Amino acid sequence: MTGRPTEPGRDALFAEAQALEAEVRRLAGPGSGEDHRAEIERRVVELCAAAQALPGAEARSLAEPLARLIAALDEAAELLRAAGTGDLAGGDSGPDAGTARRAAAAYGSAASRRRRGF
Repeated sequence: MTGRPTEPGRDALFAEAQALEAEVRRLAGPGSGEDHRAEIERRVVELCAAAQALPGAEARSLAEPLARLIAALDEAAELLRAAGTGDLAGGDSGPDAGTARRAAAAYGSAASRRRRGF
């Protein structure tokens, strides 16, 4: 045994996507501070990276929960902008280049991967 942690399986990722969707839908509510939003962002990035590491058929089976999560993130971002609380990470300026790259990687678009040379 190498002691290396195993990658999360499809079922664990599916459950995490659902849990994140529920949290994101509460994101713009009272008591949702910048630390909480940053933690959600970190978890979303980790979830998407783990989903990309799955074999093709397993990754495709996560398309629906990930699409719902993306829709929830879009709705929360719009609510936060309307409330004047800035972006999901808590800043009030637009996303920087690093944030944009992480978002593109998280969405896992084949087209964006080709444009980035992968």
